[in-house]
Amino acid sequence: MPLPPEEWDRLADEYEAKARAAVEAGDVEGAAREARRARAARGVARELRGEVLQPQPAHGTVNSEMLSADHRLALSESVAKARKLKDKVFREAIRARGYTTNTLAQAAQMSPAALSQARKKKGLNNSRPIRRSKAQHIEKLTGWPADEAHWPGGIIED
Repeated sequence: MPLPPEEWDRLADEYEAKARAAVEAGDVEGAAREARRARAARGVARELRGEVLQPQPAHGTVNSEMLSADHRLALSESVAKARKLKDKVFREAIRARGYTTNTLAQAAQMSPAALSQARKKKGLNNSRPIRRSKAQHIEKLTGWPADEAHWPGGIIED
């Protein structure tokens, strides 16, 4: 016959008292062992009373709240560095003709955000293709080819 929940609670209290005594005696391993026993006994008591909640699923991914500030900063810097290296050739090509991304967008009669979106790789949340007429206009202004290989967001017909 299984023990009633009250008996499990009494056992948990005993284990907790032993854990406190082990801490005072400097026995860290003994304290940890008794604390685990107390936690297990309390769990059995709750289960017998029907108080056990459904277990929460473990996180399959790591989000930014789980990372230290230093780790988040390092990730941010590495992403920014990779993005800068990827677009470096494009920026060098337009700057060789005296443009910045903002002035090129104005000359092509589009917003700087739209130009930036067209430079992002397909499949990212905010990537948008550029119109062929805009890409050809930019090619005339800067020499940057108006083809799919040079516009990661893709090119669409007008």
